[in-house]
Amino acid sequence: MNPLAILRRSGRTVLIVAAITMMLCEAASFLALEWLKPAASLPIYEDRLVSGGRVTAVRGNLNHRWRTSEFDVTIRTNSGGYREDFEFRFADVEFAFMGDSFAFGHGVEVSERYTNLFSSRLKGRIDPAHVVSVGRNDGFQPEHYEYFLRKHPDLRPKFIVVGLYLGNDLEPDVRETRFDRQSLTLDLPYRTTENGQITSSAPYRIPGLRTLVGISQTARLFAVTLNHTAYRKYLFEKDAVLPNAYNSDSLEFGSFNEFSQRAFDSLVNIAGLARERGGRLVVMLIPQNFYAGAVRVPHLAPALWPRIPEILANGGLRRAVAGRCKDLGLDCIDAGAVMSAEDFFPGDAHWNREGHRKAADLLHDYFSASEGWR
Repeated sequence: MNPLAILRRSGRTVLIVAAITMMLCEAASFLALEWLKPAASLPIYEDRLVSGGRVTAVRGNLNHRWRTSEFDVTIRTNSGGYREDFEFRFADVEFAFMGDSFAFGHGVEVSERYTNLFSSRLKGRIDPAHVVSVGRNDGFQPEHYEYFLRKHPDLRPKFIVVGLYLGNDLEPDVRETRFDRQSLTLDLPYRTTENGQITSSAPYRIPGLRTLVGISQTARLFAVTLNHTAYRKYLFEKDAVLPNAYNSDSLEFGSFNEFSQRAFDSLVNIAGLARERGGRLVVMLIPQNFYAGAVRVPHLAPALWPRIPEILANGGLRRAVAGRCKDLGLDCIDAGAVMSAEDFFPGDAHWNREGHRKAADLLHDYFSASEGWR
């Protein structure tokens, strides 16, 4: 047989096998991504710009089923894009809950979220429609809440309850935020929204990978999988600012830094704004899951997992934050005091239904014992 014909036939065979292999890889990767459903990739966002920055808003009038390997819940929003089953005016709000994924109700139905459970425990003393969560579920921290309050002077609740998650609200989420109080602008330059999902916009180390991730399920599975391992840093350019990063080692042991100071500055300013509007700020500290007991996946840099006993022995960031609250005159309550390891989802480190129930009880007991509480 003609050598050229053999070469052509062999080439066609190789191309066919390669095409079939690629198709199978793409199909398998698509199914794997559908099964994994990374919890951080909830497709509910819209590209509504705020103050000239890439600050995303949750879509209004949404009814979305959110399934992961750990939970299956419905996400509904009202016309304003808030996860409440009723409409409300800021001027009517008496309790405003601010926070990130915990206040949003990550992994639980809205009726099981601590804000709604707390409302139900008021037994008619306050209209449930006047107790609202304005929380978002990804990457928000005290500067965002200060910005939000300054942009909405008609929001004058009797109580503002800020959920402060110690896992990222004092460093990673602050590091990726650009907040200017003078011009009242806020920007998230290291995030973007693609197909209704908030993603990192930090540059990849591998040229063309971002484009490839956008068109190939296999490339996306590779990036998503690597992004959830200790080798995440090898995905991105050196010194890139990464959304949803871990705290630094020093912060976990209780040493504050410039980013922590920015977060505390905003909490102090929020307390001042609350007083000016006739209200009061309460900060609910939300320690990471490893403070509650031995857990499978602690929300902590993997290199620090063997050093958890050291962190717990000196109280770590949790103890340091409680001390800073006292120094600053902030009313802070520690939700970690009532949590056990079983109150968190094993994989993504958020409260499950029982965790939210305990948080609601803690808040109700706190306010019931407070002076001036009706």
